[in-house]
Amino acid sequence: MSKIMSLNTADRRVKLFSFTLIELLVVIAIIAILAAILLPALQSARARGVQSSCANNIKQLSSALAYYMPDYDEYVVVGSRPANYHNWSATFVAFKYISSPVFLCPAVHNWQYEASIRTAKPSQFGTSTALRYVHYGINAGIASNYINTTATSNLIKTVPTMKAGKAVNPGRTVAFADSVCKDSINSLPKNTAGFAYFYGIGSGSGNIQDRHSKGANVAFVDGHVVWTKNANATYRAFKSGSSKTVDLIYLNPTYREQ
Repeated sequence: MSKIMSLNTADRRVKLFSFTLIELLVVIAIIAILAAILLPALQSARARGVQSSCANNIKQLSSALAYYMPDYDEYVVVGSRPANYHNWSATFVAFKYISSPVFLCPAVHNWQYEASIRTAKPSQFGTSTALRYVHYGINAGIASNYINTTATSNLIKTVPTMKAGKAVNPGRTVAFADSVCKDSINSLPKNTAGFAYFYGIGSGSGNIQDRHSKGANVAFVDGHVVWTKNANATYRAFKSGSSKTVDLIYLNPTYREQ
């Protein structure tokens, strides 16, 4: 008799702590609803963290430029030379203004040359193939006397890089931004590459890439960094300057070389 009572008690306990199928489905539904509510918020928080980390990288590039210019008569670092991949990024690493991991945006993965960028050791002249394809570009309008943005003119080679004091409105003059190699997007959509510089619409292969919530981090000559929605269209959509250099100095509407 005691055994029967013991079994009945155990049975009642099992029933007391058991879920019916409907109750289980209700719990699962509640968990799913909570996940649907919280997941976008978590993803948004993560995206903001990545964007902030990227902005810090670009801020460090701006600081490196600020240290570089007084050493070179206030001229902006040259964006590129015509041979052997001599780029501003390689110059910064070779002369220890910056370390190469800063060139990698945390928002991009599996890009060409990423591993090579991490270990790049440029020559004393700054030459490095990998550092041509960093994730951040410099504004060729202020940093290049080489990049030829017109097919019929060599005038660009005679124009020096910008002097810091010549930026009449440094708060509106772009220095660095998230970048991408347009050619690599067209040919290798799953394995794209960054680009060390970008220029005006309709020329070259360097673009600003809106990879942070449809926008990009952009640094200006005065050192401040902002996120801008549709930055590629915003900063590469207009050109300015004299008729001879209209394709060169396109991101600083008040700049003129004296």
